[in-house]
Amino acid sequence: MAYHATVLRQLLQCVPRLEFERLATKLDGPRRSDALSRWSQFLALMVGHVGQRHSLRGIESALINDFSLCHHLDPRSVNRSALARGNEKLNADFFQELFGLLYMRLQPSGSVPGKRFRFKGKLFSLDGSLTNRWM
Repeated sequence: MAYHATVLRQLLQCVPRLEFERLATKLDGPRRSDALSRWSQFLALMVGHVGQRHSLRGIESALINDFSLCHHLDPRSVNRSALARGNEKLNADFFQELFGLLYMRLQPSGSVPGKRFRFKGKLFSLDGSLTNRWM
């Protein structure tokens, strides 16, 4: 049987985990060991966005019912109350800086003049705007 990476796995390959953790430590400082981690929050929000879930309850059910997510995250560690608390209390500047970090990684390095960036696969765009599209 051939192995095919999920869309979530392909998206996560673009996120440098070590730099992600450094940024989380820099902006959040020390946190309780039982608190929702930034990585768990990020994965839950990404699952919600890619899976077109429109509520915390929908994200929670997606995490509990999709066994393939167990590779990336313990689904019992993210419930809707912990996710709501994390979204409310944690600094949102983290995601702005993460976007800047990822954007800089995708910029052409200039090492090969005249060589343009080409992408041959499907391209997915994640919307990070703060406006509500249903208003």
